[in-house]
Amino acid sequence: MNNDRRVVITGLGSVTPLGNDVETFWSNLKNGVSGIRAIDAFDTSAYDCRIGGQVHNFDPKPFFKKTSAAPIDLPSFQWRRQKWQSKTAGLM
Repeated sequence: MNNDRRVVITGLGSVTPLGNDVETFWSNLKNGVSGIRAIDAFDTSAYDCRIGGQVHNFDPKPFFKKTSAAPIDLPSFQWRRQKWQSKTAGLM
């Protein structure tokens, strides 16, 4: 088995329950902060589980055209995240 494979990290971006930027995310991760909290994005009374990892305080407006600031689906969110990471890597 060849273990000489190399990895190059070209950019970072974070929008997670632990933070919406790399610095906050990394600090919270290193300090053992949990991103799991009571869900407040919708009414959980009909569900057995009322906790989860939500993204809080994220403003998507800088990443969308003015006409597309509607609720976003997961593939769209992931595409925007990748675009953000490419931008932070200086690729865009």
